[in-house]
Amino acid sequence: MPVATDATRPNKTAAWIALKLSANAQFQDRPGACKLIETAVSRGDQGMTERLAECRRS
Repeated sequence: MPVATDATRPNKTAAWIALKLSANAQFQDRPGACKLIETAVSRGDQGMTERLAECRRS
């Protein structure tokens, strides 16, 4: 699936997360966004650590 390959790039991952957390009903997918955030943190993206905490609270 090409999306998974593209999502490994930090800027694209952030864009996918923003889209999945948006109010747009067509793209909204909070569980999917949280999974992408988890993956980003596991790969060392410390900038996503706070967002992961937000996902876990929700």
